[in-house]
Amino acid sequence: MQNVSQSRQQLDLQPSDFQRRSAGLGIQREVSKGLGTEMLVSYATTRFDDARAKPFRGVMLDGSIASRLSDRTELQLNLRRAPLQSFFNVNAYYLNQEGRLAFRHEISRRIHFGLEGVYQANDYPQAVRVRVNGPEEARFDTAPQDGKLDAYVNLEPSEGRHRRDRIRGEGLTLGYDLLRAMRFEVGYHRERRESNITAVKCLDPSFPLESCPTSNRREYDIFDASSHQVTASLAFGWQ
Repeated sequence: MQNVSQSRQQLDLQPSDFQRRSAGLGIQREVSKGLGTEMLVSYATTRFDDARAKPFRGVMLDGSIASRLSDRTELQLNLRRAPLQSFFNVNAYYLNQEGRLAFRHEISRRIHFGLEGVYQANDYPQAVRVRVNGPEEARFDTAPQDGKLDAYVNLEPSEGRHRRDRIRGEGLTLGYDLLRAMRFEVGYHRERRESNITAVKCLDPSFPLESCPTSNRREYDIFDASSHQVTASLAFGWQ
């Protein structure tokens, strides 16, 4: 059982303090030769000082399954389910669920390659809020005073929507042992993020968003993104 207290601030709209209690069970076992598992399963609850914040109550998971398919081939699966800290809008946390699969094979004594795939689902418990809620938030509505939080007025198209992000990634790595204590690796990785949150922007920078003419307003997917990376590394090590 653990009790954690943490302080945080974000425009004073998120809880400044919260406590988390959790109880769980962990196991580490070699199921058979070349097959092992590590798993921590727990049940956690949170309590925020702000009654408007939605607490987390649920199962948390952190585990891995590793299999040595042959003397040269390894396969590993990692799983996670946990609430992670958030600074988005009025959400104090988001629920992260992730699965990661990694495959590694030694082509020869010096050459190996690896493949990796990952999928993440991030769910935010509270709906996007743009409107001022109570006199204590009035100081965040300055110019113009239109009942909207200045920092989040661009999220108006998504007000009332619960944010949902889905992330997919793949990677390929090729390594070569130059010396016994020196390894060179090159890799290619790509990632795609899709979210259901839409924002609005003004195409004319001379206008603030609140007074931007309708003809100059454009909606866009603010969190949708894709990336491609090529990496190279040289590692040294001794045993």
